[in-house]
Amino acid sequence: MPQPSTSEMTDQPDDEAVEASSSDRRVWKRADPSKGSSLLTLKVFGILYDAGEPLTREQIAERLIPQLSATTTGYLKAWYVRRLEQQVQWQAKSRGDVSLVERSTRLTPEWTITDAIKRWVLEVFAQRLQKKKGSLGRTLVRDADGRYSPGPSAPRIMTLDGQLLSYTPAVRRELEHADRERGRTHLALVEWDQLLKRPEFATAAARAHLVMFLMRRLLLEDGKWPLDERKVQGQFGHLLQLADTPAIRRDVIQQAITDFLKTLG
Repeated sequence: MPQPSTSEMTDQPDDEAVEASSSDRRVWKRADPSKGSSLLTLKVFGILYDAGEPLTREQIAERLIPQLSATTTGYLKAWYVRRLEQQVQWQAKSRGDVSLVERSTRLTPEWTITDAIKRWVLEVFAQRLQKKKGSLGRTLVRDADGRYSPGPSAPRIMTLDGQLLSYTPAVRRELEHADRERGRTHLALVEWDQLLKRPEFATAAARAHLVMFLMRRLLLEDGKWPLDERKVQGQFGHLLQLADTPAIRRDVIQQAITDFLKTLG
């Protein structure tokens, strides 16, 4: 399964924050429409897939909030505040109130994450209701009551090798499984690194014993080695005689580990 890019963007262009400052103001631009869907967009599609029924903007916001990272929350805040500022400035200009225009640039409008998501869904996510030129279908449908559900075609996601995949429920499950595997692998390797820092595992012999213990626990269901060492030992006689220096032993062990890893696939 190709892995998704870490710089996913939209096939129906979403607004993207590309520069930030301590004031949380950002420079906004349209994302490149050829590089797949934004992570925020894919999260919303995941919510719609799980729901199995049309959802209102309020329901989408309620289910999306627990999934938001601090970075994404900051993006939504900056996007929403910018929209509110633009709205105030437009209203002030339409009334010819120059002083209000100037003051609006110094205001920090009140906001909630729910309001930000609802507006983002209406102004950005809902752009997917518009059928693209040459498209065979739409990725989003809105019913007469204003509720949203996935359309007849799926959004796209860009992989690390440059492929564009349809983000169907099946593809989403595969990608989420791969993400969980990577996360648990990282945590397991951190645990292993911490073990190696313990003084009792500092020598080569202790490390070898530790590796054997780990392999037995991870690979053997009953904890017993499948070979009789007394019978195998005779087949290693010449090899052991040849491996009479640290350099030779290291090379032999390295090759043995390489060949072993091949058996794991």
